Amino acid sequence: MKDKQYYSSRIIKSYVEYLKRFFPDIDVAPLLKHAGIETFQLDDEGHWLTQKQVDRFHDILEQATQDPDISRKVGRFSVTSRASGALGQYMLGFMNPATVYGVLEKINGRLSRAAVMKTQAIAPDKIEAKVTLEPGVEEKPYQCSNRLGGLEALAKLSTNKLASIEHPVCVHKGGDCCLYVISWEKTPSMVWKRIRNYASVVGLVLCLLSLNFIPTAYWDALVLSYIILLTGLTLQAEHLEKKELLSTVNTQADAADRLLDQINSRYNEALLIQEIGQAASMGSEVDKILKHMIRSLIVRLDFDRGMIMLANEQKNLLVYSVSCGYNPKDETYLSNVVFHLDNPNSKGAAVEAFKKQKPVLVNDVSLIEKDISPRTRDFIRDMGTQSFICVPIVHKGESMGILSVDNVQTKKPLGQTEINLLMGIAPQIGISIRNAVSYQKTRESEELYRTIFESTSTANIMIAEDSTILMANNNFARLCGYSKQELEGKMNWEAFIHQDDLGKMKTYHKLRRQRHRSAPPSSYEFRAVNRKGDVLDLMMSAAMIPDKKESIISIVDLSGKKKLETQLMQSQKMESVGQLAGGVAHDFNNMLSVIIGNTEIALNGIKNTDPVYKPLQQIMSAGMRSADLTRQLLAFARKQTVTPKILNLNDTVESMLKMLRRLIGEDINLVWLPNKILWPVKVDPTQIDQIMANLCVNARDAIKGGGKVTIETGVSFFDEAYCAYNAGFVPGDYVLLSVSDTGCGMDKKTMDNIFEPFFTTKEVGQGTGLGLSTVYGIVKQNKGFINVYSEPGLGTTFKIFLPRYVGEIVQAEKEDIVEPLLRGNEVILLVEDEPTILEMTSIMLENLGYTVLTAVTPGEAIRLAGEHNAQIDLLLTDVVMPGMNGRDLAQNMMHFHSGIKHLFMSGYTADIIAHQDVLDEGVNFIQKPFSGKGLADKVREVLRGNH
Repeated sequence: MKDKQYYSSRIIKSYVEYLKRFFPDIDVAPLLKHAGIETFQLDDEGHWLTQKQVDRFHDILEQATQDPDISRKVGRFSVTSRASGALGQYMLGFMNPATVYGVLEKINGRLSRAAVMKTQAIAPDKIEAKVTLEPGVEEKPYQCSNRLGGLEALAKLSTNKLASIEHPVCVHKGGDCCLYVISWEKTPSMVWKRIRNYASVVGLVLCLLSLNFIPTAYWDALVLSYIILLTGLTLQAEHLEKKELLSTVNTQADAADRLLDQINSRYNEALLIQEIGQAASMGSEVDKILKHMIRSLIVRLDFDRGMIMLANEQKNLLVYSVSCGYNPKDETYLSNVVFHLDNPNSKGAAVEAFKKQKPVLVNDVSLIEKDISPRTRDFIRDMGTQSFICVPIVHKGESMGILSVDNVQTKKPLGQTEINLLMGIAPQIGISIRNAVSYQKTRESEELYRTIFESTSTANIMIAEDSTILMANNNFARLCGYSKQELEGKMNWEAFIHQDDLGKMKTYHKLRRQRHRSAPPSSYEFRAVNRKGDVLDLMMSAAMIPDKKESIISIVDLSGKKKLETQLMQSQKMESVGQLAGGVAHDFNNMLSVIIGNTEIALNGIKNTDPVYKPLQQIMSAGMRSADLTRQLLAFARKQTVTPKILNLNDTVESMLKMLRRLIGEDINLVWLPNKILWPVKVDPTQIDQIMANLCVNARDAIKGGGKVTIETGVSFFDEAYCAYNAGFVPGDYVLLSVSDTGCGMDKKTMDNIFEPFFTTKEVGQGTGLGLSTVYGIVKQNKGFINVYSEPGLGTTFKIFLPRYVGEIVQAEKEDIVEPLLRGNEVILLVEDEPTILEMTSIMLENLGYTVLTAVTPGEAIRLAGEHNAQIDLLLTDVVMPGMNGRDLAQNMMHFHSGIKHLFMSGYTADIIAHQDVLDEGVNFIQKPFSGKGLADKVREVLRGNH
């Protein structure tokens, strides 16, 4: 029961006021802290204390004052103290003692819940008060003494003297209650009034009796004397009464002032609540609402300034939002202030209030300087704050920010009353913020929905339960051929559905309405009829709006979808075949390297009159043709290692025209139409050569007799709308390279297969079927696109689009013409895991005069490098090898021979020296298979340091 709140904080406040007046040397703060009482709680008339708190306060108070009778003295003092309350003190001052003691029951109820007081008048100047403790209450003797002092002092309000009290029964002396018999002295004005009253009666009786005994002349004098005496007594009584009243008025002036202050405060608080309610309904702008609230709060309450800080989205910072009462300089300063919520060293009032969701009250900032962080201390000093309250803004258990009010000048101490008021206002601020944010999100969501509804590529409608179209976007209007004004609210959705599909559609919608989210699959294919009568193959998805009967329907034209599916399947098929072709080309290159290399060695070792010379030449020619075939396979598979350069296609094609004219023959006219303004592209020039050669050969073969081939360039731009209906296309700027012919053209079936490898319409032996596949691979490798337009008998046009190069254009340097140096005497370390290629390449290099060290594995190569004392000039290594790749081997070689140069060889680089099939900067590379002359030229080129 000791934790139950029984006693008003005004009781302890009377003690504090008494100490400040009669014991000014005693520091009250430690006493309150010992009792677990906060200073601001004493200023709240609605705050109550426990038995344990008041006991601990009295115990330490008695020790500090060394006065065992202090509770009774405080009781006498409390009647006229500020703690008694302005209204009560003011009213009691104008009552007579009997009336004052008559309201004791109500007075006791406002101060204590521990006991019930009953009063009974037993004489005009005497009353009996009986105090009975509530069950479980253990009142202490000092509390009885304090109550006794208060009862004594009540009479002093009217008589200026303490009442006389008998205390025959006491709970602390074995009684079942505390009984007080209270009597008081009459005031001088009351005594004189009583004398006047008695004198008027006695004088009147004497005057009437004297009529029969004294002469008339004497009787007149007697009556006049009676009147003068009665008038004198009346004037004396009134004089004393006015004097007492004046004394009472003077005594109660302070109470009256405080009563007026309380009335004004309550009035302003009522207006504040009204204004905050109005602000909460202002709209969706959070800043506008908060500015109105903080302005009303500062105007209506007794604070100098106030501000609101809100947490950011990450909840790691408190950021300034709005304020009132600050000068422009301080507002500018505040707008840049943030408090870190995630910093464990942050101990400021704002952070503590936000984290703990509890208010912080400080009446003197100097008392807390040692408990706060230096940054907070500097902030308070810069703001000139003397006292402040900081309360959390909480909504549904979530801290949203803080509300802070402060004073720059010393005023009355802030207390629990102010905290309670602000703690009541703060949740309203939180609700207003949340409502405003929710309203804003709802509005944004509606705007977003309308934007999506209108701007999506699908045709969208909203239909009612009876299928009436309530809302339609422009795409649907275009699809069906009606305007939105003709559709919305006037036409029925079912009117557009093909009669053969109408029954199924009605069943579909019925099931969706009955089962809601458990409805059939969201996609449904059907046919519709537009205004012109055209039958459209469409696909729709429908969804019911939650908690409503309306539905949203989105419609897609299937023709576009089917086209995309076909293009995607083709792209995937080409990718799969390309992977296969790349792998085959890699293995072929290794075998061809042995065939071509050994054939060349054999040819160099015999005379042209030798019987085997011609067969060897035929083997060499077949090997070179096979090498061309593998190069086409790699190009198609997009695994060709390239060295892109910044080109102007006009210049590149122009340099090929002479060769292309020879290629297509004299019967065919070659027309060159370059665009005057052309963006640069970044492509390997040899790939442009391959594209043009393949396309021109195909054009030549498609022309029967005489005809024309037209080559032209241009610029193009693909927007998102175009790319949406063309799989693989990406929006942007592109350079166009077009090749057209007047040949036989192609039908649709042929066009669907032209890019597939080994597909050909030519006779057996006339073509490999890799020409257009190679073109396709090169274009895709360079992130470009290719379109084909053809009809039987009308010719064919291939349009290739390569991405525009955007960046710095460096003028290409002209290559020096260097006489080939086919021989040398340097030391070359040759590393190749294929023994046949290793032996063949070693013979080639030795025939050229080089000293060759050979290794089958990278480990063996490292061992040789370490054992070879002389300088090794060149490392010629395969790229893809077991255990270690060529690039890593080259790095290891630098530890043994720092000046060694590197030349990589491979039929397939596997992204080791090239990324996305583009050679890395500074890498020297020779493609397998290679000839002896090609090897000789490349080795000399690397050793001379040209690359």
